[in-house]
Amino acid sequence: MTDSKVNFEAAAMRALSRPTMLAIDIGKSAAPLPTEGVATVVEFVRGQPAVIMPGWPKALLLRQSPAMIVAVLAGDNGPNLNRLTKWLRESGTDPLPQVYSWAKGKEQRALAAATAELKRLAAEGLTAYSETAQQARRLRASNAELRYRFALAESALQRRDAVPFTLAFSNEPVAEPSPYDVLNESAAGVSQILPVASGGVAAIALHFGAADISGGTLELTLASLEDAQLLERWSITSTEIAAGWNIFGLSRTLSGQDRTLKLQISKSGDERLPPLSLGNGQPIPDFQIRDLATQQAAMPRSLALQVWRGLPGTRLSSSIEAHMPVRRNASTGGFTERPVAALSLRSVELANPEAVSFDFKPVWAPPGENTATCHPPSHGVTLGQLPHAAPGEAIKISASIGIGNERSQEVDFGMVVTDHPARALEILQGGSSPLPHEAFSGWARITSKQARRISAFCDVSDDARNVFIATRMTHPGDNSYAQARFKDFTIMVRG
Repeated sequence: MTDSKVNFEAAAMRALSRPTMLAIDIGKSAAPLPTEGVATVVEFVRGQPAVIMPGWPKALLLRQSPAMIVAVLAGDNGPNLNRLTKWLRESGTDPLPQVYSWAKGKEQRALAAATAELKRLAAEGLTAYSETAQQARRLRASNAELRYRFALAESALQRRDAVPFTLAFSNEPVAEPSPYDVLNESAAGVSQILPVASGGVAAIALHFGAADISGGTLELTLASLEDAQLLERWSITSTEIAAGWNIFGLSRTLSGQDRTLKLQISKSGDERLPPLSLGNGQPIPDFQIRDLATQQAAMPRSLALQVWRGLPGTRLSSSIEAHMPVRRNASTGGFTERPVAALSLRSVELANPEAVSFDFKPVWAPPGENTATCHPPSHGVTLGQLPHAAPGEAIKISASIGIGNERSQEVDFGMVVTDHPARALEILQGGSSPLPHEAFSGWARITSKQARRISAFCDVSDDARNVFIATRMTHPGDNSYAQARFKDFTIMVRG
């Protein structure tokens, strides 16, 4: 196929991807067809229509129906309309487009009907787009809240040292060590397929013989066979290897679709490493130790190993002594996001009581909702304070904002990181710009049917800082039903 033919077909298909009317059996006495958006059927080839549009050098054979057929313009008593209708139906067009007569004296009526149909389809498309966008926003908000709640639950488990960690599989070492040292005798290293699915795997333990003081380095990788994805990598010196079981923890317990895991073990340098212990005989070839150089079984046995399971998505408890992976554990300039401390959220309070007055508590944290309400006054600003919510290492503070009553007028939301309420108000009112260790999200305006997330960026500081939340009516006056809420507070730190 020549480049010119490819270019023509690509341009033609782009033209047919827009709203299109198909014309067929148009008589010579009828008025000329519109010059835009009309493809005329000139013939059928093996049951498929060939169409042409103004400016095309030749006709294009349609192998599939155009995506947006607005209408069919047909001449009176034409012989090919039924063939076109049959082809549209067989090609999956549903519903079939309306057919309008394009004959002498009927053209204006057909054009008006087709235009009305195009407007209807456009309105439906806009409605569908709007609904899809709203659904996407709701899903993003739900996802953010679920991630926040999960992080909150994980933090609580970590504080209580209650993160699940259970032995799922154990292949104990045989009493008599093997005379063949599989690791030190295999130049490229060895591999072992794990006998458990990936879901919930939190750590792998290998058994070593007597510790060996040398300069060698042990290299391990864990990958999934189905998608050839590298999951973790460890690199430890021989002096870190203890005689007996050595646990290699994952950055996070594996979750998602179950996959087959493969562990590769090798050494770096010429120094010998402590010998790997072996389990009993293994009759199944897939689970035998394999030599990476030959891709053949090194011997008909499996490694002595253990597989530990945890709660999917969580980190290991700090009380577990384990070698942690290099790929995610090393400081590479990455970032970690975690929820604001629950105590700071529970301690949220009104920070400018001298400026605003309500018959109810305008700033508070409803129990169990991970939310801080901040009701705006009719005029001015309501300022809430989360004490010491931004630790010194925080570089970003984020929160989701929304209004809890659809009858509310528009509300402006803002967030400031600084030390004192007076300083926060000065920044909010535009009297001063934030200093490097301070932050201001800017004012964000939303309606009662909207939700969004705001963030404030700052430099690290020696001390923890307060986070101030602020709301005001976009149009001062009616603040009825303005149930303004901040929720899912998170902080971002380096590493």
